[in-house]
Amino acid sequence: MITKGGELIALTTSVSIEHGDMTTHMSAPQARTIPEAASILRLSRSSLYELIRTGQLASFRAGGCRRITDTAIAAFIARQESEEAQ
Repeated sequence: MITKGGELIALTTSVSIEHGDMTTHMSAPQARTIPEAASILRLSRSSLYELIRTGQLASFRAGGCRRITDTAIAAFIARQESEEAQ
């Protein structure tokens, strides 16, 4: 789960993997599209691309499409909060 100022902004997906008689449960971060990530961060597309271009927000390409994980969004928010606290 990712929160911003106490407000829920994203959830991870629970994944179950079966191994014979055993089942492993994991939380997998979501890979967000540019519009989804921009909405979560309440930024414009161009502002989001600028953060990616400058290395402030991690992303990757999947099938020719840019994706941003919940983990990368959470790390960006944490850095911003840390900088604001200083």
